Amino acid sequence: MMWFIADTHYGHKNIVRGTSGWNDKTGCRDFSSQEDHDTWVVDRINAEVQADDVLYHLGDWSFGGEGNIKELARRLNCKTVHLVLGNHDTPARCHTSGVFASVQPYLELPSHNLVLSHYPIELWNRMDTGSIHLHGHVHGKGRKIAGRYDVGVDALGLCSFNDVVQWPKASRIDRHGRETVGKKPWA
Repeated sequence: MMWFIADTHYGHKNIVRGTSGWNDKTGCRDFSSQEDHDTWVVDRINAEVQADDVLYHLGDWSFGGEGNIKELARRLNCKTVHLVLGNHDTPARCHTSGVFASVQPYLELPSHNLVLSHYPIELWNRMDTGSIHLHGHVHGKGRKIAGRYDVGVDALGLCSFNDVVQWPKASRIDRHGRETVGKKPWA
């Protein structure tokens, strides 16, 4: 099974309400400690993703250096993780960690009709023929475009390929401007 997620932000103290130094904590995740946050994300992934599955992580994996990259990957059931680089991912650190099956800034999976990037793209390759664009970065606050889905932790979160191919049929924008795809937001 193929899975997709973005914006795990392991080790990012400012995204956690209990440890954040930000004045405005409205965008923070409601955990008292970084460890509680990281454990919650890992446990949620491990509840779905099996060892022989493939996980595509669409950027902003972790903070805290190469050791943190390896530690969080070690805690996941899944052993094949492809990383599409996000703005908080240092390319050299991610390439040399030895954790990821591949590391790239952008990825197309033509056989699955998918375009993957950390950033939402306004016009992506083959969108006129039904390709689906998965991304992160905007933490559920991006402009909604048909066929483009935010799989970040603060939005749809962990999604299987089976989920993704159903979305174009089920996608609706609710009265608050949030996209619904028959799946509750993850966070």
